[in-house]
Amino acid sequence: MAEFLTQCGCEAQCEAALEALCRLGGLHCPACGGARHTVFEQNERTYGLCGHSRKQTTLIAGTIFQVTELPLTTGFLAMYLLTRAKNNVSALSLMRHLFIRGV
Repeated sequence: MAEFLTQCGCEAQCEAALEALCRLGGLHCPACGGARHTVFEQNERTYGLCGHSRKQTTLIAGTIFQVTELPLTTGFLAMYLLTRAKNNVSALSLMRHLFIRGV
């Protein structure tokens, strides 16, 4: 757990990890699929502006983080707990570990 927190303990570190993954596969526009883009930051978020369609995209677009309101650190911690467990992890147990209230 300590190793995880040193690598992904804050929002900026999680964004950097996502950005590194995007560089491997390339950041693609969700509208046209174009790979040419300009990267800029606004409101502490990193955006990509497509050179062809002029549409904006973010690092979390097209990922499981796109539809959640939870911070990236919570999502990364959930993935860490799920992949480190020897047995299955129930949703209620995961909610308790992450201090998330039910709907």
